[in-house]
Amino acid sequence: MNLQRLSCVLLGALVFVLAPAAALGDDHDRWYVVKMQGQRAGWMNTSRTTAEGKITSASETRLTIKRGEAAIQITMTSRFVETVEGKPVSARTVMNMASQPTVVEYAFLEGLARVKRTAAGRSTPVETEEDLPDGSWLTPAAAETYGRKRLEAGAQEFTVRTLDVSQGLRAVTTTTRVLDRLNVQALGKTVPGVKLLSTTDFAPGIETVTFADERGAMVRSETNLGGIVMEMILADRDLAQAEVDAPELMESTLVKPKGRIDSPRTLRTATYLLRLKGKDLADIPSGGAQRVERVDASTLRVRIDADNIAPAPEGDGARDEFRRPSQMIESEDEVVARLTRGALSGTRPDDHEARVEALRVAVFRHIHNKGFGVGFASAAEVARTREGDCSEHAALLTAMLRNAGYAARTASGLVFVEEFAGKSGVFGYHMWTQVLLERDGAKRWIDLDATLPGGRNVGRNGFDATHIVLATASMKDGDTVNELVALAPLIGALEIVVE
Repeated sequence: MNLQRLSCVLLGALVFVLAPAAALGDDHDRWYVVKMQGQRAGWMNTSRTTAEGKITSASETRLTIKRGEAAIQITMTSRFVETVEGKPVSARTVMNMASQPTVVEYAFLEGLARVKRTAAGRSTPVETEEDLPDGSWLTPAAAETYGRKRLEAGAQEFTVRTLDVSQGLRAVTTTTRVLDRLNVQALGKTVPGVKLLSTTDFAPGIETVTFADERGAMVRSETNLGGIVMEMILADRDLAQAEVDAPELMESTLVKPKGRIDSPRTLRTATYLLRLKGKDLADIPSGGAQRVERVDASTLRVRIDADNIAPAPEGDGARDEFRRPSQMIESEDEVVARLTRGALSGTRPDDHEARVEALRVAVFRHIHNKGFGVGFASAAEVARTREGDCSEHAALLTAMLRNAGYAARTASGLVFVEEFAGKSGVFGYHMWTQVLLERDGAKRWIDLDATLPGGRNVGRNGFDATHIVLATASMKDGDTVNELVALAPLIGALEIVVE
């Protein structure tokens, strides 16, 4: 596995976890410099306007980051309209991490929303009606007003549950604690303010420290994501949009293990200790080729046996989310379908092992530009552009497997490489695919890595015992972010010991 085949699923987790929420306060138009690792990565603009009985909250973020030498442009915009009484009216989000944007539009009705999703590179949207989150929650502007009033009332801690369409139709609970009341610097002036600590149930383990004015309007914030620090600093428009110095994020996430790994691409069994520095380590998946046991609050023992696959939980094969198309996994796309038919043309319909391997190898051969210049493209876009890294290989293979009638999902985690970016013997963040097949009378999740070719120098299905699963994802609409975000607290903070 060389540089062009090693990827970094951290990009998706990073962007989604750190996508900024609008600052507290009344109507405003604010600009922020965004820094990562101390370097200027881009800017954010938040605004709120009130007119004709409606409040519009908007946010736009533009970032440039590097993975190795490849620069990636990321744009995120959102717009939420609500009544002054706090009733949702409409919303729109746009995410562009590849060559084409993904757009989601919401029209709110009583108890539900009409949702229109336009996937990257496609002109025809998919329209659905979806239920709103259960329980009590506030719209964005209503939540901002609530937080401001709690601060003005002298509250030391408050919790608010907010409808956040950047994560699908999800209600996100944010807890904010006042650490100090002090003066802060805002655009060259010293004003009374507060120092806040915020956490969300969407990204457990990730804390944001914010310096705000006394009404809660953000002046500066810092989020420490293991080895990656993101800052947002209040500025004027010209300063915010000044030239960037794109930070390289990939090298700082590589994990140098303690212990030796020989012949990684053909390794069939291995045992690792995973430890999170100074923090509790959450559970990771146990199943398929992977067995996990807890050692202590911060440590897990992970055993990988590529030839001993555990039976899958009952009912996995019937779950629609593993079989249906989604905005990222467009399994019914015409180009995806054509590639699937071509890959399977020389296989027997009943030889499922041969069929899934034929699909895996077809994806490896189809993506000829194997580099880091694409952020996170959908399967339909990859089928057309033929470029990308591990996340694009995983998305396209998952879509082709579903098109062929199999239950499939993505797996995100770590893989060992003997050399990368001048470093030898490191684990890097990676994404691959799992398919549900029957072996020895039971349904089992089988790992498939399409970034690797076939042959005797590579393990069966491109899989070896250096693939450590940290999260699995169906990539269904509205949950792509939620399924990837489990990786965020681990990035830059994980230790690995080879036993």
